[in-house]
Amino acid sequence: YYQADAVIGHRMALSSKDSIAVSFNFGGVHNTFNSSIFNEYTELDPSLDKYNRSYFNTGANFLYTHKDLIELGCASPILANTVEGLKPIMYYNIAYHFRDNQFLVKPQAIFEMNPYSNFFDFSAQLKYKNTYWAKFSYNTLKSSMYGVGLTYKLFDIGYAFKLNAGNYAVNQSSLHMISISLRH
Repeated sequence: YYQADAVIGHRMALSSKDSIAVSFNFGGVHNTFNSSIFNEYTELDPSLDKYNRSYFNTGANFLYTHKDLIELGCASPILANTVEGLKPIMYYNIAYHFRDNQFLVKPQAIFEMNPYSNFFDFSAQLKYKNTYWAKFSYNTLKSSMYGVGLTYKLFDIGYAFKLNAGNYAVNQSSLHMISISLRH
């Protein structure tokens, strides 16, 4: 499975305490797994029924921030694709920032709604001096993710390891992800 995305976004102030960020993404996906193994599991994950195909995705994301402490978001990273057309997968999230001069702790809850299943994801991120971060998440489909990363000049660089259990672990017990983002 290979995926590459490009995201462009902008954050604007609504007031001295409130801001909103809007972003749009476009990317390509190439799936190479043996779909015959997954036939009974396609109700759990919308990407499982598109194996051995290449296609394009597009999406939109919105994030409201109050006092740089509370975040409320709505995202549809797969709003439409070239295989199924318009078929939104929606994420709704809430997060809170606990911070001091050097550390930030960000607990977050995400609810995913898609045509196949709905589930919750709970995560916590620790940042040090706004440069280094570590993250843990667990979702109700029995997968967990562990990640580390850093900000260096204009780049955000990260590595994450996803460990699947239950139905997902049949063919893909784990997944490695690398992220490189350009900031402005």
